[in-house]
Amino acid sequence: MSDLVEACQAIIEERPTEWLECFDKTPVGQLQFIARDLSGITHQRHAIAGMLYERVVRVFGSNAAQGDLFDERRRTA
Repeated sequence: MSDLVEACQAIIEERPTEWLECFDKTPVGQLQFIARDLSGITHQRHAIAGMLYERVVRVFGSNAAQGDLFDERRRTA
């Protein structure tokens, strides 16, 4: 988390409520599970920080209004 706070300090200062809402919606446990599988490739801390940062960019970045191609994935039962 400290890596993200350092990288996103302006966002935190300007939009603190939205910053916290972004992390409230983040499935951190699932990201940790995924990062565990990547441990042979990269350090788990860096993998989690990267996945969290990707979510921050999607919410606060210049293309935030543009949805991601996979945002609308539909599930069939």
